Amino acid sequence: QISEEKYSNPRNAASGLSQRLDGKYSEYCSLLAVDILSETESESNKISELKSLGFTPVDSLLCHSFEEIEKIYQKFLRLDRLGYPFEIDGLVIKINDLKVARQLGVKNNRPKFQVAYKFPADSNTSLIKDIVWQVGPMGSVTPVAEVEPVELSGAIINFASLGNYNLVIKKDLNVGDIIEISRRGDVIPHIEKIVTKVTPGHVDIPILCPDCKTKLIREDKYLRCPNSSNCLSQILGSLRLFCDTLEILGLSDKTIRKLYQANKIRLPGDFFKLSVADISGLDNLGEKSGKNIIHQIQNKKSLTLKQVFDSAIIPNFSAARVQQLITAGFGTPEKIINLSQNELESLPGFQKTLARKVWQGIQLRKTWIESILSQVTIKSIDNSQKLSGLTFCITGNLSKPRPEFIELIESQGGKFISAVSQNTDYLLTNETDSKSSKFITAQKLKVKIINEDDFQKLL
Repeated sequence: QISEEKYSNPRNAASGLSQRLDGKYSEYCSLLAVDILSETESESNKISELKSLGFTPVDSLLCHSFEEIEKIYQKFLRLDRLGYPFEIDGLVIKINDLKVARQLGVKNNRPKFQVAYKFPADSNTSLIKDIVWQVGPMGSVTPVAEVEPVELSGAIINFASLGNYNLVIKKDLNVGDIIEISRRGDVIPHIEKIVTKVTPGHVDIPILCPDCKTKLIREDKYLRCPNSSNCLSQILGSLRLFCDTLEILGLSDKTIRKLYQANKIRLPGDFFKLSVADISGLDNLGEKSGKNIIHQIQNKKSLTLKQVFDSAIIPNFSAARVQQLITAGFGTPEKIINLSQNELESLPGFQKTLARKVWQGIQLRKTWIESILSQVTIKSIDNSQKLSGLTFCITGNLSKPRPEFIELIESQGGKFISAVSQNTDYLLTNETDSKSSKFITAQKLKVKIINEDDFQKLL
């Protein structure tokens, strides 16, 4: 306990104290630098630069073989891990030569020039007190084990998700069983195995939704409640996701439930009708908090088409897929809502099964979409934008995270694709002699290769 608040572990304490606006108790937090923007040619030089600038960098060791890495890993595993003043869950192995690192590039926003070498998860034994079935916003019904409180990696664990009903059957889990529980990655509680089987058989798999009592559907190893319109858990969960998607902060699950119970909200569009008085007094929220929340909501009254459909929480219909439809010429809410399944199937990237699921999802959420549209204005798309009709692919490291470039391309009317083809207009990269497959393919197909400076000129 550092302040008037109690924290369950150092991670939570550091997060909580560093976000205090008044800076109180920030003297108990320290900064370890992990990287620096630099023109140097090695990671080890980066560490030296950080030290010369007065920063405390993370501990690092320069290795010259895999055998040396393994020896250091085993040493940390036996001794050094326990000697640190803070919890560590493994080592990060990086290519020291930054030229080689740049050639390896990034895949799915993950650098290919570094890898985590995790320690085995910390584990302990506990007893299963109960197994409850929770209904998610998309209707998935997931088993969650409540266990006797146990400490793992500095955190007190009370619950562990069991993933799906098939896992319950496979591990033969039941209330009363003594189990081994771990925190995988020192984060996610996971039941590894039964240590002592106490209750014969596994817990009963539900036939009906634990919330609305609708008969559940089995899809592969998952259970799903099909009653999305009237299942309270799904409704409240979807309203929660609507707020999260639009980054409306301050509304807890408890507050959303109370607003629903008071008939203030039924559909996402109802959030825009709320007043300060509707929120103040709920869940210990005062007038100041109420004004702040209403201000955030009103700031979301102008949305892009992607934001509208993304916030409507339609299964299998991500913002990227919405963008595909916009690029294909379906650039209004009406055009997307009125799309037929056959039209979807004819579009690139929408095979038959996906097209059917997206179409069904849009029909299912039609009332939700219309409630949002009734309260917001759609930001117009400028068809005169210079990237309109142009297709881009990206490879290698850029000055900003790749998603930011993708967002910029799409916001300016361009299209992002994940692989180079004859239909690609530009490959964006800062490399001049990359060994990546995208770079080589672009050279073979004579696709124009541009760097960030060239890209900015297009804008």
